[in-house]
Amino acid sequence: MNNIKRKIAILTASRSEAGLLDPIIRSAVRHEGLDTSLIKLNPHATASEFIIDLLGKYLDEGPFDLVLIPTDRVEMALAAMATYYHGFPIVHYLGGSSFTGTWDDLNRRVISSYAYYIFCEDTNAAMRLKNTGEEDWRIVVTGTTHFDGLVIDESECPKGVYDLVLVNPNPIDRGDTIKSVVQALEAITETGNFVWIEPNEDLGREMIRVAGIDMLSFPRPKFLGLLKNCRKFITNSSAGKYEAPFFEKEVIWVGNRNRERAVQQHTTYSQLQYRPEPTWNYKVSTRIVSLLATLAIDKSMMLKRYYDRV
Repeated sequence: MNNIKRKIAILTASRSEAGLLDPIIRSAVRHEGLDTSLIKLNPHATASEFIIDLLGKYLDEGPFDLVLIPTDRVEMALAAMATYYHGFPIVHYLGGSSFTGTWDDLNRRVISSYAYYIFCEDTNAAMRLKNTGEEDWRIVVTGTTHFDGLVIDESECPKGVYDLVLVNPNPIDRGDTIKSVVQALEAITETGNFVWIEPNEDLGREMIRVAGIDMLSFPRPKFLGLLKNCRKFITNSSAGKYEAPFFEKEVIWVGNRNRERAVQQHTTYSQLQYRPEPTWNYKVSTRIVSLLATLAIDKSMMLKRYYDRV
C-alpha cells in the first residue's frame, strides 16, 4: 500500500483570495492523501521582494508536487512565473472567468499560461480557455468556492437601515478611481447611514482613503453579514457580481471596474435551507481537493502546446 502523500502548496496574498481559498484549505488539510502547506505572501512588496520571498519559502518548505495559484491578482501572475521556472507544476484556480478587457483578465491569462491544470467555475470559462488554444485535457470545470463553507457573522451590522460601500482602485486609470469615489460619495449622501469597507491592495488605494471617510476592514464572515443585511451595495468590486446577487441585493455600480463582468447565477441565500454545520456545503472544495490528490503529474507536461481553434 502506497502511503506517500502528495505535497502541495496553496498561495495567498490578498483579502479577496482568502475567502475563496479557506474552504479548499480546510478540505485539503483533512485529506489523507495530501500534505498541504499554505504560503502567505506580502501583497505590498515590490515585484522583486515578492518573488524573493516566494522562492525563499519554496526553499524552506518545498519541494512541492503541485502549487495551487488562485484567481487573477498581479501578485499571483508574478508567482506563476516564479513557480514555473522553479520547476513546480501549477494548478490555476478560477481561470477563464472573465475576458472583459481589464487588467485582471491579463493577470488571469498569464497565470493560466503557466498552469499545468486550470480549474474553471463553469463551462463558459472553460470555453474561453479553449478558444485561446489551451489543450482540452488541462481544463477542468470544478465550480467556485464563493459559497462553500458558508459562514455569516452579523455581529457588526448597524442598527436600522444602512448601505454598504466597497470601492477598489483602478490601478491603470487614476481618473476612474477618483470618479468611483465621487460617485460613491454622491450615493451615500442620498442614502444616509452607511458602512464603508477598506479597499483592496491594488495600486491607488491611498486615493480612496483620502476621501476622509472612516473605512473598516472585516473578515469574510462579517463582510457577508453586512452585505446580507444592507439595503444597497455601492461598489465596483466583483462582490457585486457574485455575493450581492446571492443575497438578492440591489447594486449601485460606480466607475468602470468590473462593470462589464457578467453577473454570476447561483442559488440564492433565500433558496437555501441554511444549516450552520461547518461541513454542510463543501461540495466544490471537496471536488477540488480530490482532483489535487489524484490528477496525473508528469513534469514533461509542463511544456505546453497551443492549438488554433477554427
